[in-house]
Amino acid sequence: MATLARTPGTLVVVAALLAALAAPRVAHAAPRVAFASAERLKHLCLAGGAPRARCSGYLMGVADSLRHPAVAAALASGGAAVCLPHKLSGEQIRNLFLNHLHRHPERARYAAPDAVWGALLESFACPEEPAGDDGGADEEDRISRLGPPPERG
Repeated sequence: MATLARTPGTLVVVAALLAALAAPRVAHAAPRVAFASAERLKHLCLAGGAPRARCSGYLMGVADSLRHPAVAAALASGGAAVCLPHKLSGEQIRNLFLNHLHRHPERARYAAPDAVWGALLESFACPEEPAGDDGGADEEDRISRLGPPPERG
């Protein structure tokens, strides 16, 4: 697991993520204000050039934040830990996110980090019992199932 430098900015990001994850989710609660909505992020991801690069950077940032030990521990204590493969590329995360929104269009209204986390959790929830150190055979299988998003129609 990679470690992040303990700078004030990193600590603020981790604290914000922990606070957001600790907040109770209620079906009738008002939507949380975020930097971007999942719908806006989806449009960036479907574009080409610089917008698509911004999408990939955002997605990889959310994925990297889930690997931080404090965030991983908080998620695990709530039973929602994400065990991300080490070899997951930005394009694979993009495909995963877009496929997730295709299967769950109502989640386009979510805050972008919530939708990204949901997509990652859906595909990479940690097993109930830790897997052995087999070099990631199961990890390779899960990555191989990440196909391209459906064609826009």
